[in-house]
Amino acid sequence: MQKYTAKVTGGFAKDDVDGTLKKKSDTIFKASLSANLFPKFTPTIGFNYANYDYDNLSRKDNYYSYSLKGVYIITSNIFVSGGVTYTKTDSNENAYDYSKTVSEVSVSYSF
Repeated sequence: MQKYTAKVTGGFAKDDVDGTLKKKSDTIFKASLSANLFPKFTPTIGFNYANYDYDNLSRKDNYYSYSLKGVYIITSNIFVSGGVTYTKTDSNENAYDYSKTVSEVSVSYSF
């Protein structure tokens, strides 16, 4: 059984949308590490970063997200998951700065 799973992704995207104020370039980086340290419980830590550069504005946003999540196996078909994610956006336009913390809990049935 594999004990650790690491994922790293990155990319660049160009939004081509209607409305001149919505066109932007996105640079994205994501990383996570899961550890099968216990027979029925797998914790995961994650980090996301994105840079949003708006084409027709002087606005640039840096987005950061940190998460700690876990999955507990009740049976081979039933899972309980939960976690907490902290998100912060720094923008050169102060009106778009924010931070938030989101907690989540879910029960899943797989068939």
